[in-house]
Amino acid sequence: MSTTGTATVIIHPAHKVAPVLSDGITTPSALLDWENACDDFFRDAKDPITDDKKVSKVTGGLQNSRISIYVRNNRVRLHALTFPDFMSELRETFLPAGWGKDTLRKILAARMSLDQTFYNFCTDIITSNNLLANGPLHLTDEHIKEQVFNNVTEDLRDKLEESPDKLVEINKLPLQKWLNAISEIDIKMVKTQT
Repeated sequence: MSTTGTATVIIHPAHKVAPVLSDGITTPSALLDWENACDDFFRDAKDPITDDKKVSKVTGGLQNSRISIYVRNNRVRLHALTFPDFMSELRETFLPAGWGKDTLRKILAARMSLDQTFYNFCTDIITSNNLLANGPLHLTDEHIKEQVFNNVTEDLRDKLEESPDKLVEINKLPLQKWLNAISEIDIKMVKTQT
């Protein structure tokens, strides 16, 4: 099989068959997609899948040649792992060394550009942070809000700071509602500038 493209996830529409991770370059995004599909498979299974059987129920869907050979050679040990521990091992084994730190650095270095909407800037950061889920580098929603706010355009930050009481209320909102509230302000601000 070719490994020139990026690995993709194939999901059976009724979640009756374990999701497939195809051959190709294994990326953090592909592993997260496969992990999410597996969680859906476990949740929607006709008969409940116990924690001690989860790994063995989905390893047949690993059609990525490098991963499937690794699983075959380590089957007994891997099948004894919890699913979260199994996913941690896949990430440690098949993703480039330091990928998590590189992703976090990308988040911390991100700055909203003048031609970028707040919504797109924030969504890019949240998407990158999602790749770090269940790991020690994953940022909390409050840290994401702080990181994003400190790196928006100066004009948007000034606009938000014009109404300190309103900003306090916005900052109390859950992340997605916070994103939406600031996006509305950003859109209105852009419209008045044009």
